[in-house]
Amino acid sequence: LGELWTARRDGRIKLFAMARALRARRARRHLFERGEYVPLRLLGPQAAHLFAFARRDADGVAITCVPRLVASLAVARQLDSTVSLTGPDAWGDSAIELPDGLVTTTMRDVFTGRTIEPHRAGAAATLDVGEIFRDFPFTLLVTR
Repeated sequence: LGELWTARRDGRIKLFAMARALRARRARRHLFERGEYVPLRLLGPQAAHLFAFARRDADGVAITCVPRLVASLAVARQLDSTVSLTGPDAWGDSAIELPDGLVTTTMRDVFTGRTIEPHRAGAAATLDVGEIFRDFPFTLLVTR
């Protein structure tokens, strides 16, 4: 992934992301075609620079999160074009709020293969954006 991100201008990263996303969609066709759309609330200092939603059905959940307004994020964070939009340095304490009952289990990131566990504080659950973007600047999480 590091090599893909470093060489992101040559297009391989786009092909990689599309192939992985399409493979996940094929494996969970009903979820992506008929699953309920759930907009997700974004929290923290960089919330305006994120877009996230979930799809859910009786068999599982998929959560998509991508950065938006990246140029203005770089200006606001005083990042130059060589700085990656991965990790907590870019995202600070930004998080995705998960509605009650949306995710009750560990999820797998389709792009990195990492497992992600929601943070729980009482009934509320969140996903830390710096953590889910640790290795790759967007994510598609699926329940196992």
